[in-house]
Amino acid sequence: MKKRMLKMLAVLMAVAMFAAGCGNNGEIKDTKADKGTETKGTEAVKEDDGTKADSGTAAAAGEDGSGISALLEKWPEYAQFRPVERLPEKTLKFAFLGYNNNPFWNLVHSGYDDAVELFSEMNVEIEDVNMGNEITAKAYNDAIDACILKGYDGIVGVPLLSGTEVGINRAAEAGIPVINIVGEAEESDTPMNKLTCIMTNSEKCAETHAKAFVEYLGEKNNGEPAKYGYIQSYLGSKEDLQRKHFVDYLENLMPGCEMIGPFEALDQAEKVYAAAKDMINANPDLKGIIVSGGGPNGAARAVQELGKTGEIYVFANDEIPENIQYVKSGEMWEVMSQGPQGQVVDAFTVLYNYLVAGEEPQSKLIDSKTFTITKDNVDEYLN
Repeated sequence: MKKRMLKMLAVLMAVAMFAAGCGNNGEIKDTKADKGTETKGTEAVKEDDGTKADSGTAAAAGEDGSGISALLEKWPEYAQFRPVERLPEKTLKFAFLGYNNNPFWNLVHSGYDDAVELFSEMNVEIEDVNMGNEITAKAYNDAIDACILKGYDGIVGVPLLSGTEVGINRAAEAGIPVINIVGEAEESDTPMNKLTCIMTNSEKCAETHAKAFVEYLGEKNNGEPAKYGYIQSYLGSKEDLQRKHFVDYLENLMPGCEMIGPFEALDQAEKVYAAAKDMINANPDLKGIIVSGGGPNGAARAVQELGKTGEIYVFANDEIPENIQYVKSGEMWEVMSQGPQGQVVDAFTVLYNYLVAGEEPQSKLIDSKTFTITKDNVDEYLN
């Protein structure tokens, strides 16, 4: 009886600490306590009682994993990787750390929804951790700390900014592997002990936009260099490197182009709109606007409202409906997809294979599948 009372008191104290630590950021939705688990090597084990967790949720895949072959037949084509045909010895619990401050995250959460459905048939529970709308290193690290306290087996998250390596390294020290997606700070004084990162290669993204801008100048500006504006979500993020690559590629392809900016818009379409409008009004000879972060539809709206359609074009990422419509109506020259759905599903697949079969990721940086939408193929993507 005494042991039972002590054990109950310990559980109550852990729950109280977790509730106090989460606050408004790091709120975990629909989670269940999974006390006494840790990741050791390549398999998650349960402490003390030596019993295996119920794998009834994996019935569709079969107790021995034999049914995974049938599951693979409906695996999404946008994904690069497939899970091993083996079930975990216990229910694995994964956390997803994402944001929701602009329409791009709808694409990310679409991949999350697919991952939840797919892995639910493989004895895996995936839970969404709400980090709020403000993208900061503190919000990310607080969410990581909540996940450590909760005892997840693995984490897939969107770090983006310098300083998030602190939380990622704390998770690694706790035996919880972390996979980054979408973006991470590529230059830091502190090494990041991640399992891997799946994202659009900054250099490839920059090259795609630089080639498109030169193509545009060839068609609309007699092949002459021109002035362009540059807007990014966050200064001091991975977008800095992307901007550097863009400038270098453009200088090599068409020397003499002049950049206005960069301007920081915090992933918000209204801030992108304001920056674009100011640039257009202050620079009558402006020919293009490159937006490397969220909210590029704001720049397209500024072009449209100021009557510059066909004179100034926006070059951007992400196949959100607004962007596709602006390609169709002529304010955007091209939109590059970063493959966000694939990044999410692939990250959970790599995490699963690592924990269940001991498969190491192919590298510390895995390039996501991408494609580009232009006036020539935009009709394929319109609903």
